[in-house]
Amino acid sequence: MSAASTPLRLVVVYHELPYPMNHGGRLDVWRRLQALAAQGVLIHLVCWRNAALGEEVPAADSPMRQMLHSLTVLDEKGKFANSHLTLGLPGYARRRLLTPSDWAQVQADLKGFGPQALLLEGPFAYSAAQQIAKAFELRIVYRSHNIESRYARFIHERAKGIKERVNTWLNVQGIDELEESIFSSSAWYFDCSPDDAKHWHARGHRHGEWLPLVVEQNWAQRVSQEADWSPGYHVGYLGNLYQPNNVEGIVWFLDKVVPQLRQRLPDLKAFIAGSRPSPEVRAAAERAGVALIENPPEAEPILRSARVLINPVFAGSGVYTKCIEMLFTPAGLVATPIAMTGLAEAGQQCFGISDDPAVFAELIVQRQAGAAGQKEQRDAARACYDGRRIGRVVEVLRQASQGPISHATGEVHAPA
Repeated sequence: MSAASTPLRLVVVYHELPYPMNHGGRLDVWRRLQALAAQGVLIHLVCWRNAALGEEVPAADSPMRQMLHSLTVLDEKGKFANSHLTLGLPGYARRRLLTPSDWAQVQADLKGFGPQALLLEGPFAYSAAQQIAKAFELRIVYRSHNIESRYARFIHERAKGIKERVNTWLNVQGIDELEESIFSSSAWYFDCSPDDAKHWHARGHRHGEWLPLVVEQNWAQRVSQEADWSPGYHVGYLGNLYQPNNVEGIVWFLDKVVPQLRQRLPDLKAFIAGSRPSPEVRAAAERAGVALIENPPEAEPILRSARVLINPVFAGSGVYTKCIEMLFTPAGLVATPIAMTGLAEAGQQCFGISDDPAVFAELIVQRQAGAAGQKEQRDAARACYDGRRIGRVVEVLRQASQGPISHATGEVHAPA
């Protein structure tokens, strides 16, 4: 049997549970895991749960367990864990450093699995990935979710209140050095957007390329069905409801846009859905008379519940996963200019774009027919995120399992 036909045994290290998919980062990772598994890759996932938020180890019959070959779930530490490293590592990374008992569990699980390659998803579990790579003689392939140093500062600048400002400040500490270490030591990297890939190329890290979010084909077919599409809401939003940049945009929509919408659609039905709603979001939804759907277990029914889906964000970087998911629905799409960051040009053409409340409201009204008349544009946009692109990732991981990868072949454009 040739090496190419032998199932690749891959350990994936991710700093969260990727399921349920209640924010864009998890959704991105989940889709990639699905696509890798569909290619026959055997996956052992090392991830962290937040027990304080009620997250549980997935049951044996859960979609996550069914997709993976095997799984190690560790407990995220408290906010002040490893506080002696406060200035050396961002808080997210400090809370995922392995204790001796964590490491014993990881080693025992992986010895039975026999990993051949390692994929690090996001930067915050880099220390654990390093330990695994050294113990099992693996090279790290990195999938960047953002220019994290830039994003952490965006979040900190928009934080409100002393507690939130302290927490976001802790996540800025050491982030530049952490990112530099990851890019310098990785055998290869994939980036979430062409703009971010160009940023790292300009910094001298040329051993990488753009890898768009990949969308699993069966899911795409289900969520895009138009025959039985009968949404009960005029407009809706799905995303996390606690990050300051999301909160800022949601409150803007609820306070500034919804009153404009009610003048045009007196019977307006709208929802805001997502994980861990902040007090500001709760209060604004109540003021606006808009439904708040907390911690939905599945994204698919939410995405099919509105005639128009929105992303009203005013700060951020990387790429907005929710905008990519929205492209696969039959809904009309409206967003602010910032929300188009990192999105393929074909995708941008499917959105009504404005950051003016009156115009934003008018675009929502104009798109109540959904994606009608946009078939060519939607088809072109969806092709950019075809799950079959994951073959390029498998190719790179196989190369990394066999020896060093040439750093002379990195390209910014999407893999064919």
